[in-house]
Amino acid sequence: MEVLNEKYESISCVCIGSGRFLRAVFVPMMVEFGCNVVVIQPRGTSFGDYMKKRGSWTYEVDTILMNGEVVTTTTPIVGYGTLGNEVSLNAVMELPNKCPNLRYIGVGITEAGITHNGETINHLSHFFYSYYKARNSPLYRLSVINTDNVPSNGSNILKYVKSCDFTQALQQQERDMYLQFLDQHITFHNTMVDRITGCRDNNEMIPSTEPLPLKALVIEDLRHDLSLRFESVPGIILRRKEGEIEIDHQLKLRIANAIHTAMVHVMALSKLKKTDACIENPIILSYIEQIFENDIVIMCEELNIKRSEVFLVYCEWTNRLKHPHFGLNTFWVSQNGLTKIGIRILPTIIAEIKFGKKPSKFIAFAVASVLRYLTPFGDQAKLTESSPVFRGKLDQNSEPQAKVQKTEPEEYSPGLHYSISENFYEFKDGMGVAPLLLRHLSIQNHNSNTIASVIAGDVLSLIPGVINKGKEWEEFVNSVGEMLHVMVRGKAAIDLLEELKPSQPLLLTPEESIEVAKQEVESVEAIDLHTHLFPSNLGDSMLWGIDDLLTYHYLVSEYFMTAKESFAEFSQLSKKEKATKIWEKLFVSKIPMSEACRGVITVLNALGLKEEIKTRKLESIREWFDQQNPQSFTEKMFRLSNVKYVVMTNDPFINSEAESWKTLIQQNKKISLLYKTSLCIDCLGDGDWKNVLDALKRDKFSLNSEGLKNFLISWINIIKPQYLTMSTSFDWDYNPN
Repeated sequence: MEVLNEKYESISCVCIGSGRFLRAVFVPMMVEFGCNVVVIQPRGTSFGDYMKKRGSWTYEVDTILMNGEVVTTTTPIVGYGTLGNEVSLNAVMELPNKCPNLRYIGVGITEAGITHNGETINHLSHFFYSYYKARNSPLYRLSVINTDNVPSNGSNILKYVKSCDFTQALQQQERDMYLQFLDQHITFHNTMVDRITGCRDNNEMIPSTEPLPLKALVIEDLRHDLSLRFESVPGIILRRKEGEIEIDHQLKLRIANAIHTAMVHVMALSKLKKTDACIENPIILSYIEQIFENDIVIMCEELNIKRSEVFLVYCEWTNRLKHPHFGLNTFWVSQNGLTKIGIRILPTIIAEIKFGKKPSKFIAFAVASVLRYLTPFGDQAKLTESSPVFRGKLDQNSEPQAKVQKTEPEEYSPGLHYSISENFYEFKDGMGVAPLLLRHLSIQNHNSNTIASVIAGDVLSLIPGVINKGKEWEEFVNSVGEMLHVMVRGKAAIDLLEELKPSQPLLLTPEESIEVAKQEVESVEAIDLHTHLFPSNLGDSMLWGIDDLLTYHYLVSEYFMTAKESFAEFSQLSKKEKATKIWEKLFVSKIPMSEACRGVITVLNALGLKEEIKTRKLESIREWFDQQNPQSFTEKMFRLSNVKYVVMTNDPFINSEAESWKTLIQQNKKISLLYKTSLCIDCLGDGDWKNVLDALKRDKFSLNSEGLKNFLISWINIIKPQYLTMSTSFDWDYNPN
């Protein structure tokens, strides 16, 4: 195990897990919050090997933007190790003794790992026992935050930690005291996570991910263990009331996940291999909109949720689906179709029947297309395997098909393949009961509307909790059976969908129209032109932090409305001294009512510094800013303000800025894509020939108009500006002489 400079006292967060989501979401969030993080791999040494090869205490994460640009960020950590060998395992179990400031444990255990007596569960219990022995009466509760998308994941981890072999092997009195400690001094937070994460094409150790969703990490915090400042980190949502996180799970499952399930099976059958193909297929987008408006919105009535909240989730998810550079394999997403019907789609259908609403033909088609995907065709050579593998048949669309060159089958999941040229795909579905029932439909003379409806009902009854729902349920199953019948008989799923006319207009009420307009406006990213903002790698040009906020010229002007000292006296003070005076006069001695003051308060509130504002503790605010990394802080501010990028005002006639650019070039570094450039030539408009000539001499250009032209061309090539800018006085006039 490796720890930076052996500074164990600096460690505040230990992550048991090194998966892509944990590294792409949780660790950067904790670093942004101000934590020093150690990452522990449960098995193997691949992450440690990667870190050693980098020769750095940072790892990379790629974010693929909607325009195709890849932003690579580096996340600093202070240690790494593994539970996969005895030496490192023992070192990890010593961390509670060596880390007096340990507050948070990130856990990257998958659903398969959250089981009774799992290996990692035993390691976790051992770790918590070490924490118990090191801190019999800690001042605060340790927070355990899981990053796998399993409902009640925190509660389940606690349950399995209590019942695992390590815990049960303790002497009874010791065990009872340890169990009591777990309940009183460690909080196992339930969470919901959401960010699609893969890996870089040429390096599986580097996570590659979509832009950060609104709810990347929702944390249940019923005991108020977590600071509200967590919510200043984009993507983190805290839920402090019983039942709130269940609503988050329902919104994700029944909107985002349900839409995914409804579209991927018909897309896979139609040989559309990536989910981003929906962009070129408006029929798919219209279809999921029909399901949302006709069916999914029933959850507003069922769960007493505002339509605006439901609509927000729908809009965000459809925007993510339309990411043209981050599509998922539709065959991969189509796995475990029957289970997904039960979890994602069926609750909506049951709710509709309960509230007297007929499920639409579009949600019936969604179920039918999943069953069509689960229908085996032809010889089944892999049924004898321990987990049976079935072979399905891809659709032949009614439109003329271009001749497809024969290619080798592609593997989309271990042991499962598909071939567009040979028209087949392989799939699994649990123990295989549903595909075996559906197989009867693909056998000639064994398929009719009646038989298809009976088999569809039998298959759906395999889903836990499904019972005959009466006449309305029977009508729905018959509708599914009819569609399944015609698809198995040869009609392409996409052709049947088109016959259902999903593109027919949806009529919105005036209230719904207002919601749509509001959501569209709020989702738009701003572009800020002509700013004086700069990235951190341009040195001192970047102004940030509370002292720079407080010494902004509007606040200085407001300060001097009532200040007794002269401007000359004020100018002699350091920036920190100026900021302190402005804070005391405008924010402590009086109510900060002006627009400039309210701007500072708005920023601090957005950063989660509510307590510091309430107590007016400037030093506490400074301490918080001192803990921030300038690059990470910049990215946070852009996300919070929903700004796509800013255009800087770049003046090559200013020596300090010119030197910063030259240093950047020498080090072969680039500025963040959040910043674009403009070429400022105020010196020329002002006739400031001294600075112009000094700049020409500095860069070794001739002191004439030709030299000036070459100087400007040189800087255009260096900074690649979006435009030319020149600020002038109101009475400026161009005189060619």
